[in-house]
Amino acid sequence: MKKHISIGLMGLGTVGTGVFKLLNDGVEEDLVLGEHNQYSIEKVLVAHPEKSREVEVKEKEITDDPDELLDDPGLDVIIELIGGIKPARQYISRALAAEKHVITANKDLLARHGDKLLEKAAENGVKLLFSASVAGGVPVIENLKRITGTDRVDEIAGVINGTTNYILSQMAREEADFDNVLARAQKLGYAESDPSSDITGRDAVYKLTILASLVFGGWVDWDKIPRTGIENISSADHHCAKALGYSFKLFALARRHKKGLELRVQPTMIPRDKLLADVDGVNNAVKIVSPLHDNLTFAGPGAGRFPTANTVVNDLLSLYEEDLEAGLEKLQEKALNDSSSLLDRDEFVSRYYLRWPLKDPEEQKKQLEEFFADHELPLQKTAEFNSQLNSLAAVTDRCRTEKLENLLNELEKKTDYERPAALYRVR
Repeated sequence: MKKHISIGLMGLGTVGTGVFKLLNDGVEEDLVLGEHNQYSIEKVLVAHPEKSREVEVKEKEITDDPDELLDDPGLDVIIELIGGIKPARQYISRALAAEKHVITANKDLLARHGDKLLEKAAENGVKLLFSASVAGGVPVIENLKRITGTDRVDEIAGVINGTTNYILSQMAREEADFDNVLARAQKLGYAESDPSSDITGRDAVYKLTILASLVFGGWVDWDKIPRTGIENISSADHHCAKALGYSFKLFALARRHKKGLELRVQPTMIPRDKLLADVDGVNNAVKIVSPLHDNLTFAGPGAGRFPTANTVVNDLLSLYEEDLEAGLEKLQEKALNDSSSLLDRDEFVSRYYLRWPLKDPEEQKKQLEEFFADHELPLQKTAEFNSQLNSLAAVTDRCRTEKLENLLNELEKKTDYERPAALYRVR
């Protein structure tokens, strides 16, 4: 390992400032990682060098010209924290071609172009690290490097978007409407002014793409992962879920089957006695299932300045650790060279939560239970809510999605029931 590692930092926003502080100022006096001059930030790329900033950057070190970083032969590592697809993709490609290691937290870019960037890194004998791209301060990828060295991962599941988890947590706690809680989340800085990537599940799909590609092999096409957002979950659904013993989470799942991979991001009701149901606010949690390790769950802040910055810096430190390097190479080689087929959504097997408007409680409940029993899909739970909700809620036994859809179509034709007002998966 070189005695001194020179770094070019792209972006000095929330996370970039956190990385700068960790490597230069430290969060506390004894947490200055670069204090022995082993690591130092030599150049910082920003859009507006003249802007007043939280950290002090020397005039000769700050620039708005990417060439000053990408063409500097003295820089060993580029840390890209500007986000987005353009121009980040071009910057990372150029850095890898110039035989510089790259560390990034750019999940959007990796989900769409991670395979090509990994290939370029391999061609040039350098590394592309991105542990901070998934779950911020939760060391998911870091631990996958270790686990996959001797074990096979069969399932990755969890809560990997802090914005939606905050919204769902508050809706459940207060039985409040989605729009009101979203507005509060935006005011607190937990949701963007345009929250569509989070609330529609796209952000979680990007993260699941990265995890599934590393673990199962073959870079997954993010656009083929079924996803459903949280915007249609009502306060009535939260009330019913709570009464039935569940909590709503935007649940990401990657599971290995003999026929292929089950990948999905969808609102899911989690039993309240399970660990993932207790993940509150902006926190994330990821469960890894494997033959040797059984169930491992990692939880913590999914975003934020120092949790994410710490993960970025850990990637920097692991660049020169041989044991982690070997684990990383195995994951990345699998992502590039193996291939996996995705199961069609109709093949997914799950329990389901259904909610209908309530008109005649006794007759409706009897009719519903008889219909599902006659079609060999007994209802595990039913509950009536007669006050302001006027709803009948039920949880089915496990079945394929296709079977449930066919039954609901038949139910609508042969009974007084219309399509359910709400339909969500149950873990």
